[in-house]
Amino acid sequence: MNSRLNRHRTVWIAVVIAEMLLILYYAAPILLRTPSPFLMIKSDSMLPVIRPGDILVIQGINPQENLEGKVIAYYSPSQGRIIVHRVINDKGYTLIMKGDNNDEEDFFEPERRFVLGKVRAVLR
Repeated sequence: MNSRLNRHRTVWIAVVIAEMLLILYYAAPILLRTPSPFLMIKSDSMLPVIRPGDILVIQGINPQENLEGKVIAYYSPSQGRIIVHRVINDKGYTLIMKGDNNDEEDFFEPERRFVLGKVRAVLR
């Protein structure tokens, strides 16, 4: 009888955790004001701060916020993918970007409309 009760309790806890994860998954874009609140890093361009395999929590930005020095995620239409780099110069309408582990600035200067948000947390 006791093992049966423990099994029911374990199943109940698993169901509650699964429901909480689903709620977080669907609520995160609303709460963090971005369509892509979680990103997994595949590149080493942001070493040593961000490593391949890290999961980032992204939060939307205020349109007037100065982003200089912040690590942001932006969509690069020329490469067809999301890039996570540091803003080295916020020119207002466009941003000059560079990976911490890169020698040169990014060739693409994203407009603010391409910014998905800034990095709020790094999960290892």
